[in-house]
Amino acid sequence: MNRIKSTIRHSLFVIALGAFAFHANAQITNTAVAQTLPNFIQQVAGWGTSFNTNYSWTPVTLQIEDGYKQATGSGASDYLRVQYDLGRFNVGVEGEFLGVGSQFTAGEFEAGYTLFSKYDFKIEANLLAGYDRGVKAAEVEPELKVTKLITANTYATAGFSLPWFSKGAFNSSGQFRIGAGFTF
Repeated sequence: MNRIKSTIRHSLFVIALGAFAFHANAQITNTAVAQTLPNFIQQVAGWGTSFNTNYSWTPVTLQIEDGYKQATGSGASDYLRVQYDLGRFNVGVEGEFLGVGSQFTAGEFEAGYTLFSKYDFKIEANLLAGYDRGVKAAEVEPELKVTKLITANTYATAGFSLPWFSKGAFNSSGQFRIGAGFTF
């Protein structure tokens, strides 16, 4: 009987010691300082100021990209763009459509210039001009576009444009776009 009492006391002691250790450990982890997450501006600045020296825009002559565009007057839309690079200059075409399987609602020709290029990162100023069937008007769209190579042949892009239509009120809200593409 004494042996059973001794075993019970020993077990209770081990449980109490374990509970004390758990409680002490829990108190330590609760006082840890919470990590702060970087905000959007810090992330964009880091994205634009960190360069991968293994990649370069120099050998790229053709870009094909697809993405999402928040289009004024028609809400969200998709776009498909093909761009041919001629050194720092570029020319291309872009089609805008309202979803997979839908017809193109706008078509534009593009001409642009690379303002800044370093390794895997570049900033372009482009001018797109064409016709929007949704608005039933000619369109001129100046654009500022930031692009970064993710691998040697793929990239991510973000841009802002301010389209002007030949009819209707002046658009002062602008359009944002994000996309991804392949280089050749």
